[in-house]
Amino acid sequence: MSDNPLSNLQKAVLSQIAKKAYEVAGRHFATDDLTSEDWRHREAITACGSRISQARNSQYNALKSHFENLAGAAGRAFSTAMREPTERRRQLLWSLDQSLKKYGLDQAYVDALATGPRFKSATLSALTDDQLLQLLMTVNNRGRGKCVAEAPQAPCNDPA
Repeated sequence: MSDNPLSNLQKAVLSQIAKKAYEVAGRHFATDDLTSEDWRHREAITACGSRISQARNSQYNALKSHFENLAGAAGRAFSTAMREPTERRRQLLWSLDQSLKKYGLDQAYVDALATGPRFKSATLSALTDDQLLQLLMTVNNRGRGKCVAEAPQAPCNDPA
């Protein structure tokens, strides 16, 4: 999986949380007389080393957690921070589910692959993240092959 730039929706969500955080910081005289934009840039760089406009998907949770905490939502910030270690796995499983739908494959197919000779796992949940990525690529490759074999002139559509 590639580490893509943040989507416009993700940037908008972060900017909204940052705006609320700036308002809270302003009430506590903690903005160092910076404009909202300059303060947001400084805080984003503090959180992940990049401005929101330059951030990548791998930095999203760090940014969101940082701004939620500054906005006074410590509980939400903690929950967001706790997602970070499992984020790659969550995204891989979501992509695997989308691929199964796209190619009309059943969950049992993935389970059979996971327990087969290539992965030798007892369950899908026992696979490492790298193995999940390999499994996703296998499903995509075989799914594309199935589509071409069934309808060479009309390849499978991308999932909605």
